[in-house]
Amino acid sequence: LRVFLPLFLCSALLLPLSADASLFKAGESVTVPKDEIVSDNLYIAGGQLTVSTSALRDVVAAGGKILLNGQVWGDALLAGGSVDVLELVQGDVRAFGGQITVAHVVNGDVVLAGGAVSVLPGAIVAGDAVIAGGEVVMDGIINGTVRIYGGNVHINGTVKGPLYVKAGESLTFGPKAIIEGEVDYRAPEEAIISEGAKMPENVAFTLTEIPKQEMKENLGKVAFAVIGTLFLIKFVAMAVGVLLAVAFFNGFARRVTEETLQKFWHMVFIGFLASVAAPVGIVFLIVSVFGMYVGFIAGALYLLAILVAGLLMCVVTGGLAAKIFKKEIIVN
Repeated sequence: LRVFLPLFLCSALLLPLSADASLFKAGESVTVPKDEIVSDNLYIAGGQLTVSTSALRDVVAAGGKILLNGQVWGDALLAGGSVDVLELVQGDVRAFGGQITVAHVVNGDVVLAGGAVSVLPGAIVAGDAVIAGGEVVMDGIINGTVRIYGGNVHINGTVKGPLYVKAGESLTFGPKAIIEGEVDYRAPEEAIISEGAKMPENVAFTLTEIPKQEMKENLGKVAFAVIGTLFLIKFVAMAVGVLLAVAFFNGFARRVTEETLQKFWHMVFIGFLASVAAPVGIVFLIVSVFGMYVGFIAGALYLLAILVAGLLMCVVTGGLAAKIFKKEIIVN
């Protein structure tokens, strides 16, 4: 599983990372200082992550808060509660989290997905962009094709290629907005175009219906009931799995538990990618034309990996229970 998951995640997210040379760092708070030379791929995981040095290859980070204020000469894959890209990235940027901010030049493509996504005025994306979020603010410059999926979308920057938007609530073009390519958007109402915004002649608008409040409430109740039932079933299944692990696989459970505790942050890093970055990457593959079939295959593999991970979790929990039980017997 430790070999399968990283390979699957890298292929699903289409991130060209090589495993022959890499630097791994993990901890509650990890800082890569400006004077530290990083010539290999950089993998970091933890609560608060700061990369201030120039990374000569790719950077992969998973944590609570990620601050990237050093240049990256390869690609960047970032997943966390908040992600801030404040320096030059020569390759692609793929960022997933609660709050995402891009404030500098990206010479490749960007894929950004989060609760609130901001592309600040100083940001320039040389390639294409796919942005998804509850609140999306695009004040920078994007040279390629732009696809935005959001609740409230505000565009006050420059888009030199085609622009495709699916807005769940509203779409606004600010006074500094410059759209040079065609515009095709879907929203429950027509976009607000501020005075001074420069729009092309070719603008296509498709009206989408606003879901009724009653339908929202019913869907919420059904979703809550289904999720609660699934959690209950999962809890019972885990309890049974723990008992079986302690009773029939005691030695194996202890060995797996000891190895897991020895490589705790490494496991946390892989688990974070599996639970956060991989599903988002699979969704983007499915919604894209060329990656649809790859996305479905990756989704099936992901579900299989989750099942295997659940079994291993039962084994680890059983191993911990066996160690605690053994200590109590020795004390008594």
